Amino acid sequence: SYPDAIMRLKYEEMLILLLHSQGGEVLYALLSQQTNRTSDRLRRFMEQHYLKEWKLTDYAQEFGASLTTFKELFNEHYGISPRAWISERRLLHAHKLLLTSKMSIVDVAMEAGFSSQSYFTQSYRRRFGTTPSKVRSGDEQVAIAN
Repeated sequence: SYPDAIMRLKYEEMLILLLHSQGGEVLYALLSQQTNRTSDRLRRFMEQHYLKEWKLTDYAQEFGASLTTFKELFNEHYGISPRAWISERRLLHAHKLLLTSKMSIVDVAMEAGFSSQSYFTQSYRRRFGTTPSKVRSGDEQVAIAN
């Protein structure tokens, strides 16, 4: 909204003035340190929770941020949307399970947070270019580029 945009611009103006004032280097160092701590906290949080069946609003709330702030922080830290990152992590987790466990493909799909085996297979094929069953049977190998 208009008043929020003005407040944000005023806030940014104030930060710029402070950073360019005497002692601005100290303020910059403090802000950088805080940003690094927040990024580390976000990384740890997501590594712990990416398999949960949450909506993005749940992730944001549990992290302690609004949905908008969470998405902005996430995109700033990872360079992609939270949903894309979660999907990629779940696919990598499922791929590891296919190679290292004796779980059925449907169990792998459920363990990795997919709502159905068909959605998992579709997502897996889109990401890796083959199906989970072909990888499981050893017919095809997948090179993973992170």
